[in-house]
Amino acid sequence: MASLTRADRTALLGALALALALRCGLAVVAPPLGAAADEAHWERMARVFLEQGVLATEAGTYRPPLYPLLLAAVYAVGGTGRWTVLLFQSGLAMLTCGLIYSLACRSGSRRTGLLAAGMAAGYPLLVFFADVLMAEVLIVLLSVAVLWAYASFAACPKPRRSALVGAALGLAALAKPVLLAWGPLLAAGWWWHCRRPPRESLVLAGAAALGVVLVMLPWTLRNAALTGAFVPVSTNAGINLLVGQQPAADGTYQDSVDYQRLYNALVVPETDPVRRDRVAVSRLLASMAADPGRVAALAGRKLVLLWSPWIADESTARNAIALFSTGPLLLLGCVGLWRLRHQPVAWGVLSLAVSLSAVHALFFAHARFRLPADAALMVPAAHVVEGFLSRLRTGRRPPQ
Repeated sequence: MASLTRADRTALLGALALALALRCGLAVVAPPLGAAADEAHWERMARVFLEQGVLATEAGTYRPPLYPLLLAAVYAVGGTGRWTVLLFQSGLAMLTCGLIYSLACRSGSRRTGLLAAGMAAGYPLLVFFADVLMAEVLIVLLSVAVLWAYASFAACPKPRRSALVGAALGLAALAKPVLLAWGPLLAAGWWWHCRRPPRESLVLAGAAALGVVLVMLPWTLRNAALTGAFVPVSTNAGINLLVGQQPAADGTYQDSVDYQRLYNALVVPETDPVRRDRVAVSRLLASMAADPGRVAALAGRKLVLLWSPWIADESTARNAIALFSTGPLLLLGCVGLWRLRHQPVAWGVLSLAVSLSAVHALFFAHARFRLPADAALMVPAAHVVEGFLSRLRTGRRPPQ
């Protein structure tokens, strides 16, 4: 920030202040945290970690650990009140805005960065999930951090920067394991554009892989000590795949369906949680292979649900807000990706969107699952807005 002009510094601080004010303002009028089953489960895990430590058997291996571990640390420092959680998550949101600013500046100008940061600060879905006790705010931050590290690495391909990409991706996987699917796409895009010698490419790929492994290894060892099995992150792949592929699946999570009963019937007679998860995945994949047409049809429906600005089962008022914020973002983001197609950031954003689409086409879809891509799209969208504003000021199109 030292290199910013006074006006730009004021604008960036204003964007960060806006992010905090909107999230705190929502908390004043929103219902208390912990009302949903997912929120209650995250809260319970955090309290178990706080009171019994990371080796507590009650915490288990069902969910990824990073969010409840951070929540437990916040509880230890600031207590377990609602505003403690809100301020923590608002801090994550402000940090996300800062990273988006830096990323947009790297691929454009400081004005582009300020526009992107302002968009992130005021984006309704991001504001809403800062007041929900779920991992989404953390997942968005870590996804943007991976993208930032990738852009830094692409500008100067060194092993330490490659390892930083891997470390950021490892942290993201500890918050949402399916983000590991992003890694190969990032690597493929970098190799295609940079065309480095094979030996150098192998060294850089090895550094990234080492970064992933070293970050994830402590939790994997913890799971091994707890279960006696190899569990890199969590054991909820089976039930999530069941939600997306059970006989009455419609692409979403249906509150009227007793998924636990279906899961128990699928994995009988297994009782060990790790074995149950593996058996469920194996049997569901076999049923999917037997009916690929149905899998493809469901995948198409899930992709529509994932990317539609209109959110299923939400009120008309909320959907109106989503429609007039997400719709323009997706449109401007796609235009911006085309304009930035020769820059590494464009492939980073596109590969994130593709990996999220592929994963949730198999599992199940909801608008919140695309939030990392929404945040990333603010960078190319800001480029388009900046170009438009520049033409208004000068009457000429800015250089690409």
